[in-house]
Amino acid sequence: MFSSFACFAILNALMDRREFIKGSAWMGALAAFSGCCAGRLGFGAGGSMHGFHVAPMKFVRVGIIGTDTWHAREFTRLLNIETNRTEFAGFKVTAAYRWGSRDIPGSLKEAEDYIPQLKAWGIEFVDSIAELLKRVDVVLLETNDGREHLAQAEEVFRSGKPVFIDKPVAESFAAVEAIDRLAKKYGRRWYSSSGLRFQRAIRRARRMRA
Repeated sequence: MFSSFACFAILNALMDRREFIKGSAWMGALAAFSGCCAGRLGFGAGGSMHGFHVAPMKFVRVGIIGTDTWHAREFTRLLNIETNRTEFAGFKVTAAYRWGSRDIPGSLKEAEDYIPQLKAWGIEFVDSIAELLKRVDVVLLETNDGREHLAQAEEVFRSGKPVFIDKPVAESFAAVEAIDRLAKKYGRRWYSSSGLRFQRAIRRARRMRA
């Protein structure tokens, strides 16, 4: 049986990378952040959401939890490096917390591979999620290991920051329901989706079934 890493690698090889980035639900994630941050938090003029005060600033500070996936690198590239992309204007990754999976060898290696590049792009690495939350306005929860997402998401919810939770949302449907209950308990916004459905191979498979 293929591992999830192997399956993703095969699908990734079959797709057009640019098309994935352009068409993926990541665009929706940024749109969601834009709506709940720029509007609710009043960026550029100062503001607050659920009692969380935000000082005036020219861009939304994005924090990453979990650098053990290429998404952490590529999303940072889109927001910080490819500044000509107007659809991402107003967002900038400024800080990251590395962990992340601690017992998946492939994830540990990926984190080690990506950290130097992220640091070269000026990303500040911190030692805890609590420290990250002091430095950012919104969060991309990128941890590859879905088992970590429930606890990590709750910490973000308590801070009052909007969060995008990358796939897998959690390790089980029960955990996904628990995340949603926590979001409602704290009155927080969260978003999750995947761009896999935009891959050429997946679209071809759907057409074959139609």
